[in-house]
Amino acid sequence: MKVFLFIAESLIKKHYKASIETSVAKHYDSALVNVYYHWNRIYLFCRKEFFLESDFLKLKNLIKNWAKLFLKLFTKYSRSQLKLPKLHNWCYYIITTIKEYGPINGFTAETYETLHKDYVKKPCRASNKRDATGQIIQVVSRNSTIKYLFNCKKSEPIVRQCHKKIAINGLLESFILETADDFFASYKAKKDLAPEALLSFEHFFFIIK
Repeated sequence: MKVFLFIAESLIKKHYKASIETSVAKHYDSALVNVYYHWNRIYLFCRKEFFLESDFLKLKNLIKNWAKLFLKLFTKYSRSQLKLPKLHNWCYYIITTIKEYGPINGFTAETYETLHKDYVKKPCRASNKRDATGQIIQVVSRNSTIKYLFNCKKSEPIVRQCHKKIAINGLLESFILETADDFFASYKAKKDLAPEALLSFEHFFFIIK
């Protein structure tokens, strides 16, 4: 992503707080423009169609110079001290990636953007924002478990059972109340009953009261 420098220029000087001296604001403004200037150089350089070994050495120096400026300017504003996976990947693995897969023109972030949306943004919005990280982990863990079980269920062979229709025309069984429990246990053991039938046995005594 390129950044238009004329947008960043004088941005801090225009919006700096009264507690900050003008000279300090100008210094930060200049540093911000310088960071984006070096970033644009890296970005445009990485979009070359072909690279020589000398190009990789030049790119390494460009990344190193930009990273120093970036860390110096933004580290104190970051809770993690800029220990960010994307920054780490860019500084240490982008050259190896270009050597292996070619220029970044053909790269896409769609997969990772989708994963970030499904595994971070949506669970965060669903949380109550108190200990959001813990809630996100619980949601992701629960969804992953459900997805795994669902996939396992889909992979099982489908066995279609044909149930015979039975017409009840008369007395099937009889029992006395004193031995009802023994009869129920024996009947359930001998018959392949539907869940509704099993439930009716459990509530039998409550119903006849």
